[in-house]
Amino acid sequence: MKKITDLNVSKETKVGILAALSITLLILGYSYMKGEDLFTKSNTFYAVYGEIDGLTASNPVTINGFKVGQVKKISIVDGNLERLIVRMEIDTKIKVTKNSIARIYNADLFGSKGVELVLDKTSPLAEEDDTLQSEIEMSIGKSMSTVLNPVKAKTEQLLVTLDSVLASVDDVLNDETQRNLRSGFKSLAETLENFRKTSVKVNDLVDAETKRLDQIFAHVESITRNLRENNATLTKTMRNVNQITDSLAATNLKATVENANSALVQLDSVMRKINKGEGTMGLLVNDKKLYDNLSSSSKNLDALLLDMKAHPKRYVHFSIFGRKDKSTESK
Repeated sequence: MKKITDLNVSKETKVGILAALSITLLILGYSYMKGEDLFTKSNTFYAVYGEIDGLTASNPVTINGFKVGQVKKISIVDGNLERLIVRMEIDTKIKVTKNSIARIYNADLFGSKGVELVLDKTSPLAEEDDTLQSEIEMSIGKSMSTVLNPVKAKTEQLLVTLDSVLASVDDVLNDETQRNLRSGFKSLAETLENFRKTSVKVNDLVDAETKRLDQIFAHVESITRNLRENNATLTKTMRNVNQITDSLAATNLKATVENANSALVQLDSVMRKINKGEGTMGLLVNDKKLYDNLSSSSKNLDALLLDMKAHPKRYVHFSIFGRKDKSTESK
């Protein structure tokens, strides 16, 4: 009877031990799934954020991409949602300094978050339960929004401008404008056709006159060749002509100047004599009495001419038979 009782106790003990082991394994597995390491000692630090951008408990805490701890808990400070305190458990082997920065960053492209510790090696070591400085890295969505928002605004402006342009084009391309464009295209086509015909005629003319053009070019080439061959002779001839022309011009100019000077001297001598009353011209110019006599003679001559005009028979006698009338002559 005693052996049976001992056997029953042993079974109950075994069941209890098995249950304890199962619970322990369950706790360890749950902790492992949450990223907790029950066998690693850690220090607790805090960081306060205005927003956590999707950070949750059990997210990793890393240094240069290496996991050194995890986020343990996120709580609200005094019911203020703008002050969120994050509790972090960090391995005691990590020497966290007071001025270290706990920066929330994007762990992957799917929006997972983590806390990256940026250690300040110049500051002293932080103590457990110290509050670290906090930063938050811009999320991928916000980064894309920051980049895409200006593009979106420009696209909207472009669409508005394009709509205005299309409206303006629609206003311009009314029925009358379309008719004018069709008419303009037709006129352009006719002009191009006329130009094509003219080009054909010009080509035909050039083909017909090619022989003559070749002869003209041959003559021009011959003349050019002759000029090139006789260039030295022509240059010498032109030089001689220039010398002769210069000599003639210089000679004629010298003689002309000398003649002019001589004429001026003689004219000056005559004018001096006239002014002094010498010679006939001098007397005529300077003798007033002679001038008066000439004036009187002129008047008498005028009277004589008038009388001759009035009584020609007094001065002119003629006869038909060439014999003078004695009676008339005596009178």
